[in-house]
Amino acid sequence: MALGYAVAALETNLRADWRRDWAALSLEDRYLDALTLAHAAIGLSSTDPARLMTWGEGFGGGLAIVAASLVPGVIRCAALNPIAG
Repeated sequence: MALGYAVAALETNLRADWRRDWAALSLEDRYLDALTLAHAAIGLSSTDPARLMTWGEGFGGGLAIVAASLVPGVIRCAALNPIAG
């Protein structure tokens, strides 16, 4: 936001999920959440479809890569220490 960009952030509590059973963690649901957020951001009137970017760290980095690869129009992706699950 400090650079003048609008930001849409996916809020999730993965730490609580990881404390439970790792096998029960639905990564597909997390990917779908990221794609839903990306498509919702595109639908905002203030969104410039020529300047879409994704960013994330850790598991969020993995989600940023997923969104960047599956959402048309994403021009940049930054992923710090991505974890894909």
